[in-house]
Amino acid sequence: MSSPKELTVGPERVVAVFYKLFDDAGTMLDSSSRMGHKPLSFLFGAGNVLRGLEKALEGKKKDDFVDVTVAPEDGYG
Repeated sequence: MSSPKELTVGPERVVAVFYKLFDDAGTMLDSSSRMGHKPLSFLFGAGNVLRGLEKALEGKKKDDFVDVTVAPEDGYG
């Protein structure tokens, strides 16, 4: 049986991330700390978050740190 550290992010897995969202000028627009330091949870591959975020998270493991820049075509346009 796999331990949680060995699990990787991929289709049909529930993912939970702490995040900070910044604009191009470096201004913080949103953060999981606004949700009381609770992670954003979503089903990977279900289209519930930006495609660019899913691309960056795929294959990552628990406790990995990811710095993501989402291109307009992988975001909201």
